[in-house]
Amino acid sequence: MKSSISPERAKLCLRDSVRQIKSINKSLTKKLLCFLGGTLLLSSVQAQQKIEPFFIGDRIPDLPLHRIINYKNSTATLSSFGDKLIILDFWSIHCSSCIEQFPQEDSLQHILGDKLQFILLTLDPKEKVTSFLKHFDSSHHTKFSLPIIYSDSTICCLFRHHAVPHYVWLAPNGAFLAQTEQQFITPQIVEQVSNRVVGLQKQMRKEHFSEVMLTYPPPGKKLIEVIRQNKILIDNIR
Repeated sequence: MKSSISPERAKLCLRDSVRQIKSINKSLTKKLLCFLGGTLLLSSVQAQQKIEPFFIGDRIPDLPLHRIINYKNSTATLSSFGDKLIILDFWSIHCSSCIEQFPQEDSLQHILGDKLQFILLTLDPKEKVTSFLKHFDSSHHTKFSLPIIYSDSTICCLFRHHAVPHYVWLAPNGAFLAQTEQQFITPQIVEQVSNRVVGLQKQMRKEHFSEVMLTYPPPGKKLIEVIRQNKILIDNIR
């Protein structure tokens, strides 16, 4: 099923989007909106031939998520969170810069919960993460609510990075919008980007876009099995 929005109209939409948010970090928002519009409006699903790291502009498949705590289920997929901007937060219990961001991320999740989903991923084992959470909740007099994937050895390799915290921004159709450091996790930037992501998604549904363009592509069997086994993709860490 073909889109009813022409490439010319898509470009105008992107141009207007950039004008609307000039007040925030220009380089990041232009990059996000460029990849968001280009992938949501104009891209096609490509078959996954082999397991390789993802790059900005790729369509990310509907990755299975295992070993989740602080969530209603211990397993899920990216699509389980609906038509939202997903921000994957790669962190460690020994990373003070990571932990300093948690109160703000938790607050943003409560405020923008209908448009945004933070998902935290760490190499640390469940015992250490649960112990950390108890201490965090006690010291902050609150219950930390964000879902956490512990003992992750695979997804961290698919989104290559050399330090934490590291953030990956994904649109509801799997568009890999950006990867950033913590200085971009601000209320202003996150709200502006999530508004545009959800706004374009709603517009595309209203225009009766094919579900193929609106949802995460299905993952290949090999990728599903590698993630299930939680394999370390050594060849992809460079």
